[in-house]
Amino acid sequence: MSVKKISACGCDTDHHGGVWISTDYKKKRIYFCAETCKTEFLEDPEAFIDSSHFELEFDMLEDV
Repeated sequence: MSVKKISACGCDTDHHGGVWISTDYKKKRIYFCAETCKTEFLEDPEAFIDSSHFELEFDMLEDV
């Protein structure tokens, strides 16, 4: 059975070779559909969260 996560952009995402593309930020785990999105997030997390690209409610993300 394939496990899916919801990425920061709101897309369903599957693991890539058994590894989820994710990062932890402010005690929350954020999943990404691609490394490029993760890189963009890491460059300026607050701008990414405030952008239209971020489709989720930050408070609803998985706690770490």
